[in-house]
Amino acid sequence: MLISIPPNSYKILVADDYDSNLAVIESIFEESGQVFEIIYAHDGQAAYEMAILEVPDLIIMDWEMPQMTGIEALRKLKERKDTQHIPIIMTTAFTSSEHLQTALQAGAIDYVKKPIDEVELLARVNSALQLVTSYKQILIQKDEIQEKTKKLEAAFGQIEKKNDKIMSSIKYAKRIQDALLQPTESLKNVLEDSFILYKPRDVVSGDFYWFFEKNDKIVIAAVDCTGHGVPGAFMSMLGDTYLNQVVGVMGIIQPNEILSQLHESIRTALKQDATQNRDGMDISICVIDKKDRTLKFAGAKNPLVYIRDNEIIRIKGDTNSIGGKSGQLDFTTHTIKLTDQPTPFYIYSDGYQDQFSSGMDSKFMAKRFRKLLHKIHKYPFAEQKDILNHILKDWMRQTRQVDDILVIGFAV
Repeated sequence: MLISIPPNSYKILVADDYDSNLAVIESIFEESGQVFEIIYAHDGQAAYEMAILEVPDLIIMDWEMPQMTGIEALRKLKERKDTQHIPIIMTTAFTSSEHLQTALQAGAIDYVKKPIDEVELLARVNSALQLVTSYKQILIQKDEIQEKTKKLEAAFGQIEKKNDKIMSSIKYAKRIQDALLQPTESLKNVLEDSFILYKPRDVVSGDFYWFFEKNDKIVIAAVDCTGHGVPGAFMSMLGDTYLNQVVGVMGIIQPNEILSQLHESIRTALKQDATQNRDGMDISICVIDKKDRTLKFAGAKNPLVYIRDNEIIRIKGDTNSIGGKSGQLDFTTHTIKLTDQPTPFYIYSDGYQDQFSSGMDSKFMAKRFRKLLHKIHKYPFAEQKDILNHILKDWMRQTRQVDDILVIGFAV
């Protein structure tokens, strides 16, 4: 599509050492009805200096001129950053292809033979000025882009500063969360044969582990709060606080009663009777009675898995989560008699089994996870943790972790 060229908007430098040629070019422009601002130079040196001073939109340059030839002036102008963009049309009586090639290689965009033909000159001038129009539009767009880029860079700088502040706050929140959680290795002080595989998806986690020992009883829980990242971390700290209160302060030790009281505490803390908030948590909780040699389990959605006589056994949790639902919730306690032969038990969140694989649009799945636990259950618990971690990494590879991951294994 041709770009319309408005009159009186272009400056053209015409360089020729013969006034008669200058007059011919001027008359051609006048008769065409196109009005340009025309400036003249009578030799190559003057053309070169005037081009630097005036920076015209187009130069019509004679080849043979005194002081400096047109082709020399052309080459010098193309070497300068401030004039190399100016289109230059050469005019000459030389008609050989070698001359044409020389002009084009020096930087000319076109070539008009003398004597100058009116139609040819106007066609080549208008073609060149269309390029000038495009160039000017590009410059305008470039200025606009540069201005927008400056604004974006300024906005990005502000975002970076805010992001730094947010990340500093999140890292501080992690320090608080880490201070609330006991070190994973400290579970071995309570249960020698044990491990905790704990892999937050983000800096802070919505999954958390919790354990407590008092009067020959050990309470251990794997908890999966609503959400992950900062929202999940707030819920995890709330859950940790109320587990300490329910078990440590109130002295409730039956797993079903712990879950019922935890449900009420969470609902009260989040004012769920008066608000639309339905956040909560899924939890597996075990109470190990060393004296009676029993393990009691209750679950809010999450299960308990254990392996006995080479058989994997799963006890499902109840269908309700902690928090959200109104009214008192009753949970079921399952009692398992412990034997002289240590039995491996596992409680966990759904993060491991819900993890997608690299190159496959599929999850690890609960059944595959239970089979994996069965396969590794005879290994020392430290090795079990390493195997679970290695298989998870191999399964994920380049895939992003989709949720917090928590697996607790222990033998009693």
